[in-house]
Amino acid sequence: MRVGLALLCLLAGCDLERTVGLSSDPTKTSEQDRALRFARRDTVDLLLVLDDSGSMAPKQRQLQTAIPELVAPLLTGSPVLDLHIGVVTTDLGAPGLTCGSNRGAKLQRVGAGSVGCLGPTGQSFLAISTSGTNVPLGHDVVETIACMTQVGDKGCGFEMPLEAAYRALNGGVLENFGFLRDDAILAVLFLTDEDDCSVDDATSDLLSSSTALYGPLTSYRCTRFGTYCDGQFPLPANPVASFASCRPAKREDGGRLSDLAKYQAFFGNDNLHGGLKASPADIVLAAVRAPPQPFGTEGGEKPDVCGQGVASCTVLSHSCVALDPTFTGDPAVRVDALVSGQGGITRSICEGTYAPFANDLGTRIRTATTGVGCIPGAVVDPGAPQCTFSSGGVDIPPCSTAANGEECWRVQGSDDCPEQLDPRSGALQRLQIVFNGTKHGDEQGTCKILTPT
Repeated sequence: MRVGLALLCLLAGCDLERTVGLSSDPTKTSEQDRALRFARRDTVDLLLVLDDSGSMAPKQRQLQTAIPELVAPLLTGSPVLDLHIGVVTTDLGAPGLTCGSNRGAKLQRVGAGSVGCLGPTGQSFLAISTSGTNVPLGHDVVETIACMTQVGDKGCGFEMPLEAAYRALNGGVLENFGFLRDDAILAVLFLTDEDDCSVDDATSDLLSSSTALYGPLTSYRCTRFGTYCDGQFPLPANPVASFASCRPAKREDGGRLSDLAKYQAFFGNDNLHGGLKASPADIVLAAVRAPPQPFGTEGGEKPDVCGQGVASCTVLSHSCVALDPTFTGDPAVRVDALVSGQGGITRSICEGTYAPFANDLGTRIRTATTGVGCIPGAVVDPGAPQCTFSSGGVDIPPCSTAANGEECWRVQGSDDCPEQLDPRSGALQRLQIVFNGTKHGDEQGTCKILTPT
């Protein structure tokens, strides 16, 4: 929501290469058994998490123009998909404050900013299958999604996209019942021009405490006490500064936002280890956000930003600025860390069109339904990955040891798979599990994945 002085990208709308805190010390990485399941699927649940704060109306409209590119891969091809499409906003209010309308992570059948349009009939989400659809009479799918995504720009300026997605999907919102299905591929798209400011309602005083403790009540509070940059925490209160390497602050750093590990586990672990799905391979994450770099601060007299009675304050500089001055964004360190860390798709919110991104996302979702065996993380040793697989209770050996004609698995590079970062070296992997021989269509197992600590 905040508009400050621009730290211009050299190219309008550029998405700068993200800065990653790599570790040359192997002790700073851990190995995790990642559950994998490769089965053909004909069900997809797509959740759109949309920023509805004061600067977002033009960016919502640009997303709406890209809807045909998003749904085209989902509505064509084989198998015919059984689709659920839902919309929530980043407005969860702010503990201790009156802020926005607190949408409570409820699915929005009709966006709060829509005028004279109709949402899905009878449900809070759009349902499309061979047995029928709840698209309103006289409308089509694109029109209906456009109505749902016109969520307006009156939401709380302390955006909480990660917590909104978590609440919408964890079963705690009764109004969302029926949207999420256990057997479906889940795709989550975040659209936001600021970073995540998710806080714990019960324990956080970050947004309710006085300026003496946390500084002026602006979005920079979330950044100061939620981001760790170049060895500094909290970030300085006074401008001007720039930082080369930033990451989400952890609880042990003193971070005051909900720990990113909560959301990483929810989307990245299997459901036996705190995750949402039986296999994290069934989740596709994507974000249209401002790139996490460049990262810097600025200041000045900004009474519309700094708050009543505060003449000047420190704010984040934009990390992207388009030729259209309504398209700016602030570094999304937390959002990018979650989505990129899960092998998801990211694009700059300052790009002139979201259509290519939308088509990439639709294609990625369609690919996930075919049971393509992309490995959702960097493996310990690409030459000899530590994986085990079975099907129907029968172990599947690696092809290097399998008998002639016996079903087996091997690892190969694939451009169809998302890039995965090896946290030890910075090398990128695009690896796929391929099954040879008789394929039962529901192979499952584990691979050891490297994660930074």
